Amino acid sequence: MADDTTDNRNIIQRIVAIKQAVGPVKKQERNSQQGWNFRGVDAVVNAVEDHMSENGVVIYPSKTVTQKTTMTTNKGSQVNVSLVTVDYTFTDGTSSIVAQVSAESFDSGDKATTKAMSVAYRIVLLQTLTLPTDDRDPDHDIYDAQPQQRPAPATQEQIASLAEWAQTDRDALNISMMRVIGRLASPNDISSKEATLLLLDLKSEQPEG
Repeated sequence: MADDTTDNRNIIQRIVAIKQAVGPVKKQERNSQQGWNFRGVDAVVNAVEDHMSENGVVIYPSKTVTQKTTMTTNKGSQVNVSLVTVDYTFTDGTSSIVAQVSAESFDSGDKATTKAMSVAYRIVLLQTLTLPTDDRDPDHDIYDAQPQQRPAPATQEQIASLAEWAQTDRDALNISMMRVIGRLASPNDISSKEATLLLLDLKSEQPEG
């Protein structure tokens, strides 16, 4: 880096230099519950910090708006929710830019806002410096999906037979539907295979004459 007395780059030029020096930041951390990879706060900050210093750039939160609430989880416990909107100022001492980001976090204790601020800091670094992940581009793969075959609908003969059952013994038909296909449906809305199974089931329940 040139001596400060001769370095006339503005903040945008410095940010571009930082971006080029950092390069990709891989998704090396994994969410154990949902099973997806992500770039943690520490990984991003560690990748960026030295290059920020070398290029004379400082970043600080110049404005923060926080919204807090609570929610109940599926297990019935209460958690605190914090939504922050932060204006981050990037400056080299003579010129500056401001980037605004939002982040949300949940915590059962008093750390919801602290976590949200950490997420916001990671986001602003990733988005302002547009840091790539070095992951395989999703557009690289092409999947030729075959259209899903719909089952053949019930025939007119089957529909007529089921309609007759509906008129003579609706309860028996409903019970058979729940037993055989797991739902109540109109004869017009079932497949030929389902109709066959229903009619066989209904006939098997008939008392022998």
